[in-house]
Amino acid sequence: MTGSHEGKRGMSFGRLLPYLVIAWCLGWMGYGFASYPYAPLKPCGRDVFCDKRNNEYTLREYEDFRYWETVLFVSWPFGMVAGYVLKKRKQ
Repeated sequence: MTGSHEGKRGMSFGRLLPYLVIAWCLGWMGYGFASYPYAPLKPCGRDVFCDKRNNEYTLREYEDFRYWETVLFVSWPFGMVAGYVLKKRKQ
């Protein structure tokens, strides 16, 4: 099947995309909450970073945290738009 017609396989990619975007956003956020439960990480010495409970992290761990945080902030607006699209479809 081609186009936006739904066949025996189920939803088309265009209809499935908002669900995938929302799943990505929630999964990425959940990964960060599990990995960095006491975020944010902030400098607390030379090449040492601390969370809210003063647990220490290396520079590499801090860079990983910043990567997670950046991807979260960049992808979250797409999740908001996807949620809006799904809400409009149901009306």
